[in-house]
Amino acid sequence: MNDRTAVPGVTASALDRFRHVCIFYNSKDEEYSVLRSFISEGFRKDEKAFHIIDERSRLDHLQRLQAFGIDVAATQATGQLEVRGWENAHLRPGCFDQHAMLALVEDVLTGSKRQGFPFTRW
Repeated sequence: MNDRTAVPGVTASALDRFRHVCIFYNSKDEEYSVLRSFISEGFRKDEKAFHIIDERSRLDHLQRLQAFGIDVAATQATGQLEVRGWENAHLRPGCFDQHAMLALVEDVLTGSKRQGFPFTRW
């Protein structure tokens, strides 16, 4: 990424009432560069982080979070960080099922509130 293509980080404070962002990136480094502030801000605010990833990239994902200064083991132990592979989220019944995905959203958000997290960053 050079100065002409630099993309500022995303933070919740930069978003309005509807907090959905779509980001296109050219590399994993660019992806994490853009998401770093959004992810880090959520941990600073004691919000839950629910990440859905390609299971093959789990180790890399957790290492990048650790590099952001996030205590991965501690946040997973408290439930603040939950990382799932696609097959346990979008593709839970073996293929995409909108009803299964909506049920997952409801389960995660309800569980997050019960755990005491004010918001969930998905």
